[in-house]
Amino acid sequence: MATWPERRHSPWPEGTRFTGPVLALLERHRVSRRGRVLTPDHVERAVSLYSTGRSCTSIGKELQVNPETIRQALLKAGMAMRRPGRPRTMEP
Repeated sequence: MATWPERRHSPWPEGTRFTGPVLALLERHRVSRRGRVLTPDHVERAVSLYSTGRSCTSIGKELQVNPETIRQALLKAGMAMRRPGRPRTMEP
């Protein structure tokens, strides 16, 4: 019967976050990932744009990031999300 090897100390600096062994392997071999990472400046810009009424989709297009990434960054920044769809206007 095969036994599992003992876990060794991680070669990665403390605080490095991986979501699984596959990502760790990709990092070890320096394989680039598909998505872009939002910098703090991008998040600040996204918050500013969302506050002026822009949608996650339009912000994502401007920053070249998936709209869901924008939404998650806005939530993490403490923004209250609007309901999806176009805002309704009052007719006189």
